[in-house]
Amino acid sequence: MHAVWVSGVRALPGGSRWLLASLAAQPTFSPLILHPLCPAVSSAGPLEATIANLQRELAARAAASRDLQRRWISVQGALVGLQADNAELAEAVAAMRAQQAVMQQKRARLNGQ
Repeated sequence: MHAVWVSGVRALPGGSRWLLASLAAQPTFSPLILHPLCPAVSSAGPLEATIANLQRELAARAAASRDLQRRWISVQGALVGLQADNAELAEAVAAMRAQQAVMQQKRARLNGQ
């Protein structure tokens, strides 16, 4: 079994019928089809367009994911703030109820005299 080298990527024939390798020198993924029976490398044509479209879609979804993560973190921060406000208000309500109970008992004592 011999290895085929394509721009620093080593592809061993066998295992799968078609092997995809990328050109490491290019900023975008540009695949080449390596066929185990044919040492010549040919352009993928429509497959390159499909891969480019999938990469654009992947990049768009990754950006959307990052945006959603930022929004989620922002909303979580707001939630923590609202929970703190809610706890503070609950404490104030509890204090007012305790004060109301004391005042009702005081009124009952004064009315009973």
